[in-house]
Amino acid sequence: MIKRLIPGLFLAGLLFFSACYYDNKEDLYIVEGNCNTTDVTFSQTIQPLINDQCVSCHKAGNANGNVLLDSYTTIKEQADNGRLLGSVHHEGGYSAMPPGSTLSNCSLAQLDIWVQSGAPEN
Repeated sequence: MIKRLIPGLFLAGLLFFSACYYDNKEDLYIVEGNCNTTDVTFSQTIQPLINDQCVSCHKAGNANGNVLLDSYTTIKEQADNGRLLGSVHHEGGYSAMPPGSTLSNCSLAQLDIWVQSGAPEN
């Protein structure tokens, strides 16, 4: 009976200790000194970032994954449903974007700030 329990206990312990992993975003994404994270706006920060990094593959007529990112409305929709941050942070269950690379820590921080503030249009 004990021999049968040992593999189960080992697996349970392994799952328990692996589930205790925690990272602080501030420690993971150290933002460069010249990164503006105090005045993040859609028109001055987010839209230029999306236009530079995303729109070539996510615009009308070329919406990869059926995801449009060519207007405030379509970008806010992706921010509100969690797909924008899930994708750019390469979280499990989301398509990692941009494919084959990552955004800078500054860009990630700016997107986080914008989404956490409700993804305002101004």
